[in-house]
Amino acid sequence: MFWAATVALVPQNSNERPCQLLPVSRLPLRFLIRLMITIVVFSALIVPFDVALGVNTREDREVLAYEDWPDHDWRSPGFVGVIDGMMFDPDCVPMQSVGANVPNLIYRESIVQNLEWMRKNKVRWIRVFATGHREAPDVDASQRARMVRELTMLVESYNKSVGRSESIYLLIVLTDYYGQGVPGDRYLRDNSQGCDYMVLPAPWFRRGQQYFDFNPECGDAPASGVPNYEVNYKPWVRQLVSDLSESPAILGWQLGNELKARNNARNGIEEGYDWYLDFVSDMTDTIRSADKNHLVFVGAQYFAELTDIGYRPGTGGIDDDQRIKYLDAVNAMATACGQYCWNVWPLTFYDFNAYPADDAMVLQRGGIATLATEYGFTLGSPDENRVHFGGNRTTALRSGIKRGWQDIYGEWRDTQWSLADSVRALNLTGIAPWGSPYPNPDTDLGSDLDRRRGISLAPEGMELWQVWTGVAADLEYQNALSGSDNGCLAVSSSGRALGAKPQSRPSPVPPLMARPSASPTPPLDLLGTVTGISTDLYDPTLIVKAKEKSQTFRLRMPKNQSIRKYNLGDNVRVKGWPMGDGVMLATSIEVVYDKR
Repeated sequence: MFWAATVALVPQNSNERPCQLLPVSRLPLRFLIRLMITIVVFSALIVPFDVALGVNTREDREVLAYEDWPDHDWRSPGFVGVIDGMMFDPDCVPMQSVGANVPNLIYRESIVQNLEWMRKNKVRWIRVFATGHREAPDVDASQRARMVRELTMLVESYNKSVGRSESIYLLIVLTDYYGQGVPGDRYLRDNSQGCDYMVLPAPWFRRGQQYFDFNPECGDAPASGVPNYEVNYKPWVRQLVSDLSESPAILGWQLGNELKARNNARNGIEEGYDWYLDFVSDMTDTIRSADKNHLVFVGAQYFAELTDIGYRPGTGGIDDDQRIKYLDAVNAMATACGQYCWNVWPLTFYDFNAYPADDAMVLQRGGIATLATEYGFTLGSPDENRVHFGGNRTTALRSGIKRGWQDIYGEWRDTQWSLADSVRALNLTGIAPWGSPYPNPDTDLGSDLDRRRGISLAPEGMELWQVWTGVAADLEYQNALSGSDNGCLAVSSSGRALGAKPQSRPSPVPPLMARPSASPTPPLDLLGTVTGISTDLYDPTLIVKAKEKSQTFRLRMPKNQSIRKYNLGDNVRVKGWPMGDGVMLATSIEVVYDKR
Protein backbone atom coordinates (compact mmCIF):
# COMPACT_ATOMS: atom_id res chain seq x y z
CA MET A 1 0.00 0.00 0.00
CA PHE A 2 1.25 3.51 -0.90
CA TRP A 3 0.87 6.47 1.38
CA ALA A 4 0.02 10.00 0.36
CA ALA A 5 0.17 12.91 2.73
CA THR A 6 -0.82 16.54 2.85
CA VAL A 7 1.60 18.33 5.22
CA ALA A 8 0.67 21.52 7.00
CA LEU A 9 3.41 23.75 8.44
CA VAL A 10 2.70 24.03 12.17
CA PRO A 11 4.38 26.63 14.39
CA GLN A 12 6.51 25.28 17.17
CA ASN A 13 4.68 24.74 20.49
CA SER A 14 1.39 25.02 18.64
CA ASN A 15 -1.53 22.98 19.81
CA GLU A 16 -2.58 22.34 16.21
CA ARG A 17 -2.27 18.72 15.13
CA PRO A 18 -0.54 17.95 11.82
CA CYS A 19 -2.64 16.56 8.99
CA GLN A 20 -3.16 12.86 9.15
CA LEU A 21 -1.52 10.58 6.55
CA LEU A 22 -4.19 8.78 4.51
CA PRO A 23 -3.76 5.45 2.73
CA VAL A 24 -4.50 5.52 -1.05
CA SER A 25 -5.51 2.44 -3.05
CA ARG A 26 -3.13 1.29 -5.82
CA LEU A 27 -6.02 0.90 -8.35
CA PRO A 28 -7.21 4.55 -8.46
CA LEU A 29 -3.60 5.73 -8.69
CA ARG A 30 -2.97 3.52 -11.72
CA PHE A 31 -6.14 4.88 -13.32
CA LEU A 32 -4.99 8.48 -12.79
CA ILE A 33 -1.55 7.79 -14.25
CA ARG A 34 -2.99 6.02 -17.30
CA LEU A 35 -5.50 8.82 -17.84
CA MET A 36 -2.71 11.41 -17.83
CA ILE A 37 -0.67 9.36 -20.31
CA THR A 38 -3.71 8.93 -22.56
CA ILE A 39 -4.38 12.68 -22.57
CA VAL A 40 -0.77 13.41 -23.52
CA VAL A 41 -0.78 10.84 -26.34
CA PHE A 42 -4.09 12.02 -27.79
CA SER A 43 -2.95 15.63 -27.60
CA ALA A 44 0.08 14.74 -29.70
CA LEU A 45 -2.00 12.80 -32.23
CA ILE A 46 -5.10 14.97 -32.47
CA VAL A 47 -4.01 16.92 -35.56
CA PRO A 48 -3.08 13.83 -37.62
CA PHE A 49 -6.37 12.19 -36.56
CA ASP A 50 -8.25 15.30 -37.63
CA VAL A 51 -6.58 15.17 -41.03
CA ALA A 52 -7.12 11.44 -41.50
CA LEU A 53 -10.76 11.80 -40.61
CA GLY A 54 -11.20 14.65 -43.04
CA VAL A 55 -11.59 17.32 -40.34
CA ASN A 56 -9.97 20.65 -41.21
CA THR A 57 -6.97 21.48 -39.05
CA ARG A 58 -6.75 24.88 -37.43
CA GLU A 59 -4.45 26.05 -40.23
CA ASP A 60 -6.93 24.84 -42.85
CA ARG A 61 -9.77 26.68 -41.18
CA GLU A 62 -7.73 29.87 -41.07
CA VAL A 63 -6.94 29.67 -44.79
CA LEU A 64 -10.09 28.04 -46.16
CA ALA A 65 -12.86 30.17 -44.73
CA TYR A 66 -15.63 28.17 -46.40
CA GLU A 67 -18.28 30.16 -44.57
CA ASP A 68 -16.97 33.32 -46.25
CA TRP A 69 -16.93 31.89 -49.77
CA PRO A 70 -19.49 33.50 -52.06
CA ASP A 71 -22.13 31.37 -53.75
CA HIS A 72 -20.97 29.82 -57.04
CA ASP A 73 -24.31 28.19 -57.91
CA TRP A 74 -26.19 29.32 -60.99
CA ARG A 75 -29.40 28.22 -62.61
CA SER A 76 -31.61 29.85 -65.20
CA PRO A 77 -34.87 27.92 -65.79
CA GLY A 78 -34.73 26.06 -69.09
CA PHE A 79 -30.93 25.76 -69.07
CA VAL A 80 -28.27 23.53 -67.50
CA GLY A 81 -27.39 24.73 -63.98
CA VAL A 82 -25.34 23.89 -60.88
CA ILE A 83 -26.79 23.80 -57.36
CA ASP A 84 -24.73 22.87 -54.28
CA GLY A 85 -21.89 21.63 -56.48
CA MET A 86 -24.15 19.35 -58.54
CA MET A 87 -25.08 19.80 -62.20
CA PHE A 88 -28.70 19.57 -63.36
CA ASP A 89 -30.24 19.48 -66.82
CA PRO A 90 -32.98 21.99 -67.81
CA ASP A 91 -35.64 19.81 -66.12
CA CYS A 92 -33.56 19.71 -62.91
CA VAL A 93 -32.69 16.02 -63.37
CA PRO A 94 -29.14 15.40 -62.10
CA MET A 95 -26.59 15.50 -64.92
CA GLN A 96 -23.47 13.79 -63.61
CA SER A 97 -22.22 12.69 -66.98
CA VAL A 98 -19.56 11.72 -69.48
CA GLY A 99 -18.59 14.20 -72.20
CA ALA A 100 -16.28 14.22 -75.20
CA ASN A 101 -13.59 16.48 -76.65
CA VAL A 102 -14.06 17.41 -80.31
CA PRO A 103 -12.28 20.79 -80.35
CA ASN A 104 -12.63 21.43 -84.10
CA LEU A 105 -16.25 20.37 -84.47
CA ILE A 106 -17.15 23.77 -85.95
CA TYR A 107 -15.11 22.83 -89.05
CA ARG A 108 -16.42 19.28 -89.37
CA GLU A 109 -18.81 17.90 -91.94
CA SER A 110 -19.55 14.97 -89.63
CA ILE A 111 -21.34 17.03 -86.97
CA VAL A 112 -24.52 14.95 -87.02
CA GLN A 113 -22.56 11.68 -86.99
CA ASN A 114 -20.77 12.92 -83.87
CA LEU A 115 -24.05 13.86 -82.22
CA GLU A 116 -25.54 10.47 -83.03
CA TRP A 117 -22.54 8.58 -81.64
CA MET A 118 -22.63 10.59 -78.42
CA ARG A 119 -26.39 10.23 -77.97
CA LYS A 120 -26.43 6.46 -78.53
CA ASN A 121 -23.57 6.03 -76.07
CA LYS A 122 -25.02 8.33 -73.37
CA VAL A 123 -22.34 11.00 -73.80
CA ARG A 124 -24.14 14.20 -72.83
CA TRP A 125 -21.84 17.08 -73.79
CA ILE A 126 -19.11 17.95 -76.29
CA ARG A 127 -16.25 20.34 -75.59
CA VAL A 128 -15.65 22.56 -78.62
CA PHE A 129 -13.04 25.30 -79.15
CA ALA A 130 -14.58 28.47 -80.58
CA THR A 131 -11.18 29.47 -81.97
CA GLY A 132 -10.22 26.00 -83.17
CA HIS A 133 -7.34 23.89 -81.88
CA ARG A 134 -4.30 23.71 -84.14
CA GLU A 135 -6.49 23.86 -87.21
CA ALA A 136 -7.69 26.61 -89.56
CA PRO A 137 -5.36 29.34 -88.22
CA ASP A 138 -6.23 31.67 -91.12
CA VAL A 139 -9.96 31.84 -90.40
CA ASP A 140 -10.82 35.35 -89.20
CA ALA A 141 -12.64 36.19 -85.97
CA SER A 142 -16.02 36.98 -87.52
CA GLN A 143 -16.01 33.75 -89.55
CA ARG A 144 -15.19 31.68 -86.46
CA ALA A 145 -18.00 33.32 -84.51
CA ARG A 146 -20.39 32.62 -87.37
CA MET A 147 -19.38 28.94 -87.44
CA VAL A 148 -19.92 28.64 -83.68
CA ARG A 149 -23.39 30.13 -84.07
CA GLU A 150 -24.19 27.75 -86.91
CA LEU A 151 -23.01 24.72 -84.95
CA THR A 152 -25.14 25.79 -82.00
CA MET A 153 -28.24 26.21 -84.14
CA LEU A 154 -27.73 22.73 -85.60
CA VAL A 155 -27.42 21.18 -82.14
CA GLU A 156 -30.59 22.97 -81.08
CA SER A 157 -32.44 21.46 -84.04
CA TYR A 158 -31.00 18.02 -83.31
CA ASN A 159 -32.02 18.20 -79.64
CA LYS A 160 -35.59 19.12 -80.55
CA SER A 161 -35.77 15.94 -82.62
CA VAL A 162 -34.58 13.62 -79.80
CA GLY A 163 -36.00 15.19 -76.63
CA ARG A 164 -34.46 16.57 -73.45
CA SER A 165 -33.50 13.26 -71.88
CA GLU A 166 -31.15 12.57 -74.81
CA SER A 167 -30.07 16.12 -75.63
CA ILE A 168 -26.41 16.88 -76.28
CA TYR A 169 -24.91 20.12 -74.94
CA LEU A 170 -21.94 22.21 -76.05
CA LEU A 171 -19.21 23.34 -73.66
CA ILE A 172 -17.66 26.17 -75.70
CA VAL A 173 -14.02 27.06 -75.00
CA LEU A 174 -13.44 30.74 -75.79
CA THR A 175 -9.71 30.68 -76.54
CA ASP A 176 -6.66 28.41 -76.38
CA TYR A 177 -3.52 29.00 -74.32
CA TYR A 178 -1.48 27.25 -76.99
CA GLY A 179 -0.86 29.01 -80.27
CA GLN A 180 -4.34 29.70 -81.62
CA GLY A 181 -6.80 32.07 -80.05
CA VAL A 182 -8.84 35.07 -81.05
CA PRO A 183 -7.25 36.59 -84.18
CA GLY A 184 -5.09 39.56 -83.20
CA ASP A 185 -3.76 38.00 -80.00
CA ARG A 186 -0.02 37.27 -80.08
CA TYR A 187 1.57 34.07 -78.83
CA LEU A 188 5.13 34.04 -77.45
CA ARG A 189 7.56 31.66 -75.76
CA ASP A 190 7.49 32.43 -72.03
CA ASN A 191 9.11 29.27 -70.61
CA SER A 192 12.74 28.34 -71.15
CA GLN A 193 11.82 24.72 -70.38
CA GLY A 194 8.99 24.70 -72.93
CA CYS A 195 10.43 26.13 -76.13
CA ASP A 196 8.14 23.95 -78.25
CA TYR A 197 5.12 25.99 -77.20
CA MET A 198 3.93 29.46 -78.17
CA VAL A 199 1.53 30.63 -75.47
CA LEU A 200 -0.35 33.65 -74.15
CA PRO A 201 2.24 35.47 -71.98
CA ALA A 202 1.32 36.55 -68.44
CA PRO A 203 0.71 40.26 -69.21
CA TRP A 204 -2.08 39.19 -71.59
CA PHE A 205 -4.10 38.58 -68.41
CA ARG A 206 -3.24 41.95 -66.86
CA ARG A 207 -6.31 44.11 -66.67
CA GLY A 208 -5.95 47.79 -67.48
CA GLN A 209 -2.69 47.66 -69.48
CA GLN A 210 -3.94 47.02 -72.98
CA TYR A 211 -0.54 46.88 -74.71
CA PHE A 212 2.75 45.65 -73.29
CA ASP A 213 6.33 44.78 -74.20
CA PHE A 214 7.72 41.33 -73.50
CA ASN A 215 11.09 39.60 -73.71
CA PRO A 216 10.39 36.02 -74.81
CA GLU A 217 12.44 33.00 -73.83
CA CYS A 218 14.31 30.59 -76.09
CA GLY A 219 16.29 33.29 -77.93
CA ASP A 220 13.29 34.98 -79.58
CA ALA A 221 13.43 38.70 -80.32
CA PRO A 222 11.74 41.17 -77.96
CA ALA A 223 8.06 41.84 -78.68
CA SER A 224 6.46 45.26 -78.36
CA GLY A 225 2.90 46.53 -78.53
CA VAL A 226 1.46 43.13 -77.57
CA PRO A 227 -2.31 43.36 -76.87
CA ASN A 228 -3.82 42.09 -73.63
CA TYR A 229 -7.16 40.25 -73.36
CA GLU A 230 -9.17 43.48 -73.34
CA VAL A 231 -8.21 44.38 -76.91
CA ASN A 232 -9.39 41.41 -79.01
CA TYR A 233 -10.63 38.62 -76.77
CA LYS A 234 -13.01 40.53 -74.49
CA PRO A 235 -15.13 42.28 -77.15
CA TRP A 236 -15.22 39.14 -79.29
CA VAL A 237 -16.41 37.04 -76.33
CA ARG A 238 -19.00 39.64 -75.32
CA GLN A 239 -20.53 39.61 -78.78
CA LEU A 240 -20.48 35.82 -79.16
CA VAL A 241 -22.11 35.09 -75.80
CA SER A 242 -24.69 37.80 -76.46
CA ASP A 243 -25.58 36.22 -79.80
CA LEU A 244 -26.08 32.79 -78.21
CA SER A 245 -27.37 33.79 -74.78
CA GLU A 246 -30.78 32.21 -75.39
CA SER A 247 -29.57 28.91 -76.84
CA PRO A 248 -30.62 25.89 -74.74
CA ALA A 249 -27.98 23.79 -76.55
CA ILE A 250 -25.09 25.37 -74.64
CA LEU A 251 -23.82 23.84 -71.40
CA GLY A 252 -21.58 26.79 -70.62
CA TRP A 253 -18.67 29.02 -71.57
CA GLN A 254 -15.12 28.07 -70.59
CA LEU A 255 -12.81 31.09 -70.42
CA GLY A 256 -10.08 29.17 -72.23
CA ASN A 257 -8.18 25.93 -72.60
CA GLU A 258 -5.55 25.38 -69.89
CA LEU A 259 -4.90 29.09 -69.38
CA LYS A 260 -2.06 30.25 -67.16
CA ALA A 261 -0.42 33.57 -66.26
CA ARG A 262 3.11 32.27 -65.73
CA ASN A 263 5.49 34.27 -63.57
CA ASN A 264 8.62 35.15 -65.52
CA ALA A 265 11.92 36.27 -63.98
CA ARG A 266 13.24 37.49 -67.32
CA ASN A 267 10.44 40.05 -67.41
CA GLY A 268 10.29 40.65 -63.65
CA ILE A 269 6.80 39.14 -63.35
CA GLU A 270 5.87 37.86 -59.88
CA GLU A 271 2.17 38.71 -59.76
CA GLY A 272 0.90 36.48 -62.57
CA TYR A 273 -1.66 34.69 -60.39
CA ASP A 274 -3.09 37.98 -59.14
CA TRP A 275 -3.53 39.09 -62.77
CA TYR A 276 -5.24 35.81 -63.54
CA LEU A 277 -7.67 36.18 -60.63
CA ASP A 278 -8.62 39.66 -61.81
CA PHE A 279 -9.04 38.36 -65.38
CA VAL A 280 -11.43 35.63 -64.16
CA SER A 281 -13.48 38.12 -62.18
CA ASP A 282 -13.66 40.63 -65.05
CA MET A 283 -14.55 38.07 -67.72
CA THR A 284 -17.20 36.43 -65.54
CA ASP A 285 -18.90 39.80 -65.13
CA THR A 286 -18.48 40.49 -68.86
CA ILE A 287 -20.22 37.22 -69.77
CA ARG A 288 -22.96 37.75 -67.19
CA SER A 289 -23.63 41.23 -68.54
CA ALA A 290 -24.60 39.64 -71.87
CA ASP A 291 -25.75 36.15 -70.86
CA LYS A 292 -27.53 35.29 -67.62
CA ASN A 293 -28.49 31.78 -68.72
CA HIS A 294 -25.34 29.71 -69.16
CA LEU A 295 -22.68 28.47 -66.76
CA VAL A 296 -19.20 30.02 -66.61
CA PHE A 297 -16.24 27.62 -66.39
CA VAL A 298 -12.77 28.83 -65.43
CA GLY A 299 -9.95 28.04 -67.87
CA ALA A 300 -7.13 26.15 -66.12
CA GLN A 301 -5.67 22.66 -65.61
CA TYR A 302 -5.54 22.58 -61.79
CA PHE A 303 -4.29 24.91 -59.08
CA ALA A 304 -0.79 23.46 -58.66
CA GLU A 305 -0.07 23.90 -62.38
CA LEU A 306 -1.69 27.32 -62.49
CA THR A 307 0.38 28.63 -59.57
CA ASP A 308 3.54 26.46 -59.76
CA ILE A 309 3.08 25.49 -56.11
CA GLY A 310 4.64 22.02 -55.99
CA TYR A 311 3.39 20.70 -52.67
CA ARG A 312 3.77 17.07 -53.77
CA PRO A 313 7.53 16.37 -53.78
CA GLY A 314 7.25 13.11 -55.76
CA THR A 315 7.12 10.66 -52.87
CA GLY A 316 3.36 10.29 -52.92
CA GLY A 317 3.19 12.45 -49.80
CA ILE A 318 2.66 16.18 -49.22
CA ASP A 319 4.89 19.06 -48.14
CA ASP A 320 2.88 20.73 -45.34
CA ASP A 321 4.30 24.23 -45.79
CA GLN A 322 3.63 24.23 -49.55
CA ARG A 323 0.21 22.73 -48.89
CA ILE A 324 -0.81 25.84 -46.93
CA LYS A 325 0.27 28.01 -49.89
CA TYR A 326 -1.87 25.84 -52.15
CA LEU A 327 -4.91 26.20 -49.90
CA ASP A 328 -4.36 29.96 -49.86
CA ALA A 329 -4.39 29.96 -53.69
CA VAL A 330 -7.64 27.97 -53.71
CA ASN A 331 -9.21 30.41 -51.29
CA ALA A 332 -8.15 33.35 -53.48
CA MET A 333 -9.80 31.78 -56.54
CA ALA A 334 -12.98 30.88 -54.66
CA THR A 335 -13.37 34.53 -53.68
CA ALA A 336 -12.32 35.94 -57.09
CA CYS A 337 -15.77 37.34 -57.82
CA GLY A 338 -16.93 40.73 -58.97
CA GLN A 339 -20.65 41.29 -59.28
CA TYR A 340 -20.99 37.60 -60.20
CA CYS A 341 -19.05 34.40 -59.49
CA TRP A 342 -17.79 31.78 -61.89
CA ASN A 343 -19.62 28.45 -61.54
CA VAL A 344 -17.48 25.40 -62.36
CA TRP A 345 -13.79 24.60 -61.81
CA PRO A 346 -12.26 22.46 -64.62
CA LEU A 347 -9.66 19.73 -64.18
CA THR A 348 -7.10 18.29 -66.57
CA PHE A 349 -6.54 14.81 -65.17
CA TYR A 350 -3.86 12.50 -66.66
CA ASP A 351 -1.82 9.52 -65.47
CA PHE A 352 -3.28 9.30 -61.94
CA ASN A 353 -2.00 12.79 -61.15
CA ALA A 354 -3.13 13.56 -57.59
CA TYR A 355 -3.17 17.35 -57.97
CA PRO A 356 -6.57 17.53 -59.74
CA ALA A 357 -8.03 15.18 -57.14
CA ASP A 358 -6.90 17.61 -54.44
CA ASP A 359 -8.80 20.43 -56.13
CA ALA A 360 -11.98 18.37 -56.35
CA MET A 361 -11.79 17.35 -52.68
CA VAL A 362 -11.22 20.87 -51.39
CA LEU A 363 -13.77 22.60 -53.62
CA GLN A 364 -16.39 19.92 -52.94
CA ARG A 365 -16.38 20.92 -49.27
CA GLY A 366 -17.03 24.50 -50.29
CA GLY A 367 -19.98 23.48 -52.48
CA ILE A 368 -18.25 24.34 -55.78
CA ALA A 369 -18.78 22.10 -58.80
CA THR A 370 -15.79 20.48 -60.53
CA LEU A 371 -15.66 18.84 -63.95
CA ALA A 372 -12.77 16.91 -65.54
CA THR A 373 -12.57 18.40 -69.02
CA GLU A 374 -9.81 15.92 -69.88
CA TYR A 375 -9.10 12.55 -68.26
CA GLY A 376 -6.92 9.71 -69.44
CA PHE A 377 -3.45 8.26 -69.79
CA THR A 378 -0.41 9.19 -71.87
CA LEU A 379 1.15 6.64 -74.19
CA GLY A 380 4.94 6.60 -74.15
CA SER A 381 7.72 4.05 -73.98
CA PRO A 382 7.01 0.71 -72.23
CA ASP A 383 8.82 1.96 -69.13
CA GLU A 384 6.90 5.24 -69.15
CA ASN A 385 3.63 3.36 -69.56
CA ARG A 386 4.37 1.23 -66.50
CA VAL A 387 5.10 4.36 -64.46
CA HIS A 388 2.12 6.33 -65.72
CA PHE A 389 -0.63 3.72 -65.59
CA GLY A 390 0.76 0.24 -64.93
CA GLY A 391 1.29 -0.55 -68.62
CA ASN A 392 -2.30 -1.12 -69.77
CA ARG A 393 -4.58 1.88 -70.34
CA THR A 394 -7.79 -0.13 -70.54
CA THR A 395 -7.12 -1.91 -67.26
CA ALA A 396 -6.13 1.34 -65.56
CA LEU A 397 -9.30 3.03 -66.81
CA ARG A 398 -11.54 0.15 -65.73
CA SER A 399 -9.90 -0.93 -62.48
CA GLY A 400 -7.36 1.66 -61.35
CA ILE A 401 -4.00 0.51 -60.03
CA LYS A 402 -2.64 -0.62 -56.66
CA ARG A 403 -0.40 2.31 -55.81
CA GLY A 404 -0.35 4.29 -52.57
CA TRP A 405 -0.86 8.04 -52.41
CA GLN A 406 -1.75 10.61 -49.79
CA ASP A 407 -4.80 12.78 -50.35
CA ILE A 408 -4.89 16.49 -49.58
CA TYR A 409 -6.30 15.85 -46.09
CA GLY A 410 -3.49 13.47 -45.13
CA GLU A 411 -5.22 10.12 -45.58
CA TRP A 412 -3.14 7.46 -47.32
CA ARG A 413 -4.98 5.62 -50.07
CA ASP A 414 -3.76 2.25 -51.30
CA THR A 415 -5.29 2.49 -54.79
CA GLN A 416 -5.29 4.98 -57.65
CA TRP A 417 -8.95 5.19 -58.62
CA SER A 418 -10.55 3.88 -61.80
CA LEU A 419 -12.67 6.11 -64.05
CA ALA A 420 -15.92 5.19 -62.29
CA ASP A 421 -14.39 5.44 -58.82
CA SER A 422 -12.89 8.85 -59.59
CA VAL A 423 -16.32 10.22 -60.48
CA ARG A 424 -17.86 8.80 -57.33
CA ALA A 425 -15.08 9.56 -54.85
CA LEU A 426 -14.50 13.12 -56.09
CA ASN A 427 -18.17 13.87 -56.84
CA LEU A 428 -17.24 15.18 -60.29
CA THR A 429 -20.15 16.68 -62.20
CA GLY A 430 -18.67 15.46 -65.47
CA ILE A 431 -15.65 13.82 -67.05
CA ALA A 432 -14.42 13.45 -70.63
CA PRO A 433 -11.65 11.75 -72.61
CA TRP A 434 -9.39 13.80 -74.86
CA GLY A 435 -9.32 13.15 -78.60
CA SER A 436 -12.78 11.60 -78.65
CA PRO A 437 -14.67 12.37 -81.87
CA TYR A 438 -16.95 9.81 -83.50
CA PRO A 439 -14.42 6.97 -84.04
CA ASN A 440 -15.16 6.28 -87.68
CA PRO A 441 -12.13 6.58 -90.00
CA ASP A 442 -14.44 7.34 -92.92
CA THR A 443 -15.41 10.70 -91.39
CA ASP A 444 -13.32 13.90 -91.26
CA LEU A 445 -11.57 13.34 -87.93
CA GLY A 446 -8.70 15.72 -88.71
CA SER A 447 -6.67 17.13 -85.84
CA ASP A 448 -9.22 16.08 -83.22
CA LEU A 449 -7.37 12.76 -82.94
CA ASP A 450 -4.50 12.35 -80.48
CA ARG A 451 -2.85 8.95 -80.39
CA ARG A 452 -0.87 9.66 -77.22
CA ARG A 453 -3.68 10.92 -75.00
CA GLY A 454 -6.89 10.53 -77.01
CA ILE A 455 -9.00 7.43 -77.42
CA SER A 456 -10.64 7.54 -80.88
CA LEU A 457 -8.60 5.40 -83.32
CA ALA A 458 -5.93 4.87 -80.64
CA PRO A 459 -4.29 1.39 -80.64
CA GLU A 460 -6.77 0.18 -78.04
CA GLY A 461 -9.36 2.83 -78.87
CA MET A 462 -12.56 0.76 -78.94
CA GLU A 463 -11.62 -0.99 -75.70
CA LEU A 464 -11.25 2.45 -74.08
CA TRP A 465 -14.53 3.60 -75.56
CA GLN A 466 -16.25 0.54 -74.08
CA VAL A 467 -15.13 1.54 -70.60
CA TRP A 468 -16.17 5.14 -71.13
CA THR A 469 -19.59 4.31 -72.54
CA GLY A 470 -20.22 1.79 -69.76
CA VAL A 471 -19.61 4.47 -67.14
CA ALA A 472 -21.72 6.92 -69.16
CA ALA A 473 -24.68 4.52 -69.23
CA ASP A 474 -24.44 3.85 -65.49
CA LEU A 475 -24.36 7.56 -64.68
CA GLU A 476 -27.33 8.27 -66.93
CA TYR A 477 -29.32 5.49 -65.30
CA GLN A 478 -28.63 6.86 -61.82
CA ASN A 479 -29.53 10.38 -62.99
CA ALA A 480 -32.85 9.16 -64.38
CA LEU A 481 -33.68 7.24 -61.18
CA SER A 482 -33.29 10.47 -59.20
CA GLY A 483 -35.81 12.40 -61.28
CA SER A 484 -36.35 16.14 -61.07
CA ASP A 485 -35.02 17.83 -57.94
CA ASN A 486 -37.54 20.11 -56.21
CA GLY A 487 -34.83 22.25 -54.66
CA CYS A 488 -33.36 22.91 -58.09
CA LEU A 489 -36.76 23.69 -59.59
CA ALA A 490 -37.25 26.44 -57.00
CA VAL A 491 -34.08 28.32 -58.05
CA SER A 492 -33.76 31.08 -60.63
CA SER A 493 -30.43 32.91 -60.41
CA SER A 494 -31.15 34.84 -63.60
CA GLY A 495 -34.55 36.19 -62.56
CA ARG A 496 -36.18 34.15 -65.31
CA ALA A 497 -39.66 32.84 -64.45
CA LEU A 498 -39.61 29.35 -62.95
CA GLY A 499 -42.31 28.07 -65.28
CA ALA A 500 -44.36 24.91 -64.97
CA LYS A 501 -43.04 21.73 -63.42
CA PRO A 502 -41.48 19.51 -66.14
CA GLN A 503 -43.39 16.53 -67.41
CA SER A 504 -42.55 13.15 -65.92
CA ARG A 505 -40.18 11.03 -67.96
CA PRO A 506 -40.58 7.31 -68.64
CA SER A 507 -39.17 4.94 -66.04
CA PRO A 508 -35.46 4.39 -66.73
CA VAL A 509 -34.30 1.07 -68.10
CA PRO A 510 -31.12 -0.56 -66.68
CA PRO A 511 -28.15 -0.09 -69.04
CA LEU A 512 -27.92 -3.76 -70.03
CA MET A 513 -31.55 -3.71 -71.14
CA ALA A 514 -31.65 -0.26 -72.72
CA ARG A 515 -31.80 0.31 -76.45
CA PRO A 516 -31.12 3.64 -78.14
CA SER A 517 -33.99 5.27 -79.93
CA ALA A 518 -34.03 5.50 -83.71
CA SER A 519 -31.92 8.11 -85.44
CA PRO A 520 -33.79 11.34 -86.16
CA THR A 521 -34.67 12.28 -89.71
CA PRO A 522 -33.12 15.48 -91.12
CA PRO A 523 -35.89 18.06 -90.93
CA LEU A 524 -35.05 19.82 -94.21
CA ASP A 525 -35.80 18.29 -97.61
CA LEU A 526 -35.89 20.72 -100.50
CA LEU A 527 -35.59 21.05 -104.25
CA GLY A 528 -33.66 23.95 -105.68
CA THR A 529 -31.15 25.31 -108.14
CA VAL A 530 -27.43 25.92 -107.58
CA THR A 531 -26.83 29.67 -107.86
CA GLY A 532 -23.38 29.98 -106.27
CA ILE A 533 -20.27 27.95 -105.40
CA SER A 534 -17.50 28.59 -102.83
CA THR A 535 -14.39 26.42 -102.63
CA ASP A 536 -13.14 27.84 -99.31
CA LEU A 537 -10.80 25.28 -97.73
CA TYR A 538 -12.44 25.34 -94.30
CA ASP A 539 -15.98 26.21 -95.29
CA PRO A 540 -16.86 24.91 -98.77
CA THR A 541 -20.43 25.87 -99.64
CA LEU A 542 -23.10 25.81 -102.32
CA ILE A 543 -25.74 28.51 -102.70
CA VAL A 544 -29.08 26.92 -103.55
CA LYS A 545 -32.31 28.76 -104.28
CA ALA A 546 -35.22 26.62 -103.13
CA LYS A 547 -38.18 26.34 -105.47
CA GLU A 548 -40.71 26.62 -102.67
CA LYS A 549 -41.02 30.15 -101.25
CA SER A 550 -37.94 31.13 -103.31
CA GLN A 551 -35.74 30.96 -100.17
CA THR A 552 -31.98 30.87 -100.69
CA PHE A 553 -29.80 28.51 -98.61
CA ARG A 554 -26.06 28.42 -98.07
CA LEU A 555 -25.14 24.74 -97.80
CA ARG A 556 -22.25 23.63 -95.59
CA MET A 557 -20.46 20.98 -97.59
CA PRO A 558 -18.34 17.94 -96.70
CA LYS A 559 -14.61 18.66 -96.95
CA ASN A 560 -13.96 15.36 -98.67
CA GLN A 561 -16.59 16.01 -101.31
CA SER A 562 -15.55 17.99 -104.36
CA ILE A 563 -17.54 21.15 -104.89
CA ARG A 564 -16.57 20.93 -108.54
CA LYS A 565 -18.95 18.04 -109.17
CA TYR A 566 -21.75 20.62 -109.12
CA ASN A 567 -22.36 23.35 -111.65
CA LEU A 568 -24.23 26.60 -111.64
CA GLY A 569 -27.77 25.95 -112.76
CA ASP A 570 -27.90 22.33 -111.53
CA ASN A 571 -31.23 21.27 -110.13
CA VAL A 572 -30.62 19.47 -106.83
CA ARG A 573 -32.50 17.74 -104.04
CA VAL A 574 -30.93 18.47 -100.65
CA LYS A 575 -31.56 16.91 -97.24
CA GLY A 576 -30.02 18.24 -94.08
CA TRP A 577 -30.13 20.18 -90.83
CA PRO A 578 -30.74 23.89 -90.25
CA MET A 579 -27.82 25.94 -88.96
CA GLY A 580 -29.60 29.26 -88.73
CA ASP A 581 -31.58 31.42 -91.12
CA GLY A 582 -30.76 30.41 -94.67
CA VAL A 583 -27.93 28.02 -93.62
CA MET A 584 -28.05 24.25 -93.83
CA LEU A 585 -25.70 21.32 -93.19
CA ALA A 586 -26.24 19.05 -96.17
CA THR A 587 -26.31 15.37 -95.34
CA SER A 588 -27.12 14.40 -98.94
CA ILE A 589 -27.13 16.24 -102.26
CA GLU A 590 -28.55 14.67 -105.39
CA VAL A 591 -28.55 16.19 -108.86
CA VAL A 592 -32.04 15.93 -110.31
CA TYR A 593 -32.24 15.68 -114.08
CA ASP A 594 -35.24 16.82 -116.04
CA LYS A 595 -37.36 14.00 -117.37
CA ARG A 596 -37.91 14.38 -121.09
